[in-house]
Amino acid sequence: EWVYGEGVGSVWAPLTMLEYTLRALRSCRLLRKVRFGVLLYGDEGQDCRYSSDIIEKAIEQASEVIVLRPGNPGGTAIHERRGQRKYMLVVEGRPLRLGKATRHPETLAWTMGKLQELSTLSSRRERVAVSASAVHTEAFPMLLPHRATATILTSFPTKKASEELHEKILDSLNKAPLSWDLEEVSNRLPMKTRKKGNQLLAALEEIAEAWDIPFSTDSSVWPSAAGLVKPGTPGICGMGPVVRDLCTAREGVERISRIQRTLLLSQFLLAKVDVRRR
Repeated sequence: EWVYGEGVGSVWAPLTMLEYTLRALRSCRLLRKVRFGVLLYGDEGQDCRYSSDIIEKAIEQASEVIVLRPGNPGGTAIHERRGQRKYMLVVEGRPLRLGKATRHPETLAWTMGKLQELSTLSSRRERVAVSASAVHTEAFPMLLPHRATATILTSFPTKKASEELHEKILDSLNKAPLSWDLEEVSNRLPMKTRKKGNQLLAALEEIAEAWDIPFSTDSSVWPSAAGLVKPGTPGICGMGPVVRDLCTAREGVERISRIQRTLLLSQFLLAKVDVRRR
């Protein structure tokens, strides 16, 4: 059975899970005996543009990091995420009249052609992608657009791949017959795989098996705050309740997963108390 609603999976479900986890620890009179921190941030939809520095500083003090981004159907958490870089490309041309012969390229037509050219930089083999997500134009009355603004997204598995894509984009734009400006809006780092030798993952898998909770891991093309976790720090993402159709009008939470993921997190934290007691 699923619960549907705007933001129900990305906001409400993880917060509910966290609340009941804390309640469970308090009811066992163990809340003060578990050393852990909770960090809430509200700009995920803005690529953590304002919170990333705070998140990174907090993560530096953690020995393990669990990110309560929504889980995927089938009880899947995320052990690896690609990074994402967002650009704003502004192209300036001349305000041309429709049908008038000219040696100057039409701004919108040239921009669309350039965006198509940049998309050819995508490669499944190299796990990189380049695509435009929005295009806006400005024009004077009765004239063709003289300014085009495009949002460009790049996806990549490593920081090196990101820099290589950046240089290729600049090389392509440097051949432009029109004036242009490329601004970096955000740069979300990839979460490198932590599947092998990850004691955090092993502990969660053991608890899930003991309580018969569906649990597995996978990679994702979407970025998250988990990209700020340093390679040497054990971490896992997608540990929130299972969600489908994320960021759509049909966003829904699997009800049973709210209980399962709350139990999984609670048992993991309780195990930390048991270890300290020994």
